[in-house]
Amino acid sequence: MAAAFAAAGYATLAFDFAGCGESDDDVLTLEHQVEDLQAAIAHARSLGHERLGLHGHSLGGRVCLQVSPPEAVTIATAGAPTGPVDYDWRDYYSAEQMDELARTGRVTMPQDKERARATVVSSVELLEELRGCDQAALFSRVPYPVLLIDGDGDWEERQYLALARRGLPLLPAGSRVETVPGAPHNLVGYLDQVIALLLAWFAERLPVRP
Repeated sequence: MAAAFAAAGYATLAFDFAGCGESDDDVLTLEHQVEDLQAAIAHARSLGHERLGLHGHSLGGRVCLQVSPPEAVTIATAGAPTGPVDYDWRDYYSAEQMDELARTGRVTMPQDKERARATVVSSVELLEELRGCDQAALFSRVPYPVLLIDGDGDWEERQYLALARRGLPLLPAGSRVETVPGAPHNLVGYLDQVIALLLAWFAERLPVRP
């Protein structure tokens, strides 16, 4: 995605939240990720970029909406949880992980071998935020049009798509929900379609200056 934006003429910053990818170790919380995004925005502005657009996938999209910085002119998300979802964490975590969560308030998630880090550690507070997201409060933060992209290829995406459609009237005029039929939450096999939607949206809302 970053390469596609750069090829279209956008100065593009991609980063890993603390505790993810190549960033320093941290326990994932919504508060920490909000702080990370605010730091990334401050860095972009320090380089002279005044007109900003934000994109985030999944929880990253939720964080973009949570921040909704005044420096931005639009946000586009893909597979973002924007309301309450009745997760049963036993479907996601082993008995050992659930025991760790009950004892410590954290859960350690092993990562695939091709990932930059071996594990990611999430807090129980973040899991509770995902289950209990107040959509009206979240969307009331946003002062500009938003694009919500969702698939329908798995349970998670169908939940997020329903939430996006339900909450669309709460967003500023001009906001849209786009569906990518068949796309699962990880977007595998559908990334080109998502990128095309993103580029079209930003061309409309944040056109590249000559």
